[in-house]
Amino acid sequence: MENYLGNLENKIKDTKVMILLGDGIVDGRNRDGEVDIMMKQKNEDEDRFYYHAVCLSEYLQDHFKDCKDAQEADKSSANSLLYALTEYNAIPVAETTSPKHGNSILFFMPHHISKKQAENLRALKGHLISENYELQILYDLHKNEYGIGGRQIIGDSNALDGFIKQGEKEQSQEPRKAQKEEQER
Repeated sequence: MENYLGNLENKIKDTKVMILLGDGIVDGRNRDGEVDIMMKQKNEDEDRFYYHAVCLSEYLQDHFKDCKDAQEADKSSANSLLYALTEYNAIPVAETTSPKHGNSILFFMPHHISKKQAENLRALKGHLISENYELQILYDLHKNEYGIGGRQIIGDSNALDGFIKQGEKEQSQEPRKAQKEEQER
């Protein structure tokens, strides 16, 4: 796993999941602005969403050990695991390209985006433009009786502009789950 966005020398198609970390404690420290990148394995079959769940489950176990809700997320559901990351101000990004639908990528947006995350989104936007990606962005997320609810944008890389602007003017925010856990102590 790499932990930087850099020039994304590997094509986005070779990336399974990127986690754009926000203002919050991960691995015992504030890693705001860092990016963890998990690459696809060479021999993965077409059941990609299952493998996203496995990859995300391992990531949460390794990096969010002290976060009770992240540890208790449904390990068989990639969406549940992606949502759990947003509760800690992370922006999880899953590469979802398929031969039938072409280049596509899925973003789960937290309620608060840091300035450093906005910088990473701006850099990522450039790569997505050059590789002609369609984006699905899920935001204003919440749990309800049916699972995870929220709003959705489907579009090209320009769909990130509003989120980049939000992050550029955002004040530092405690993750919602970190606030809740601190209050319970």
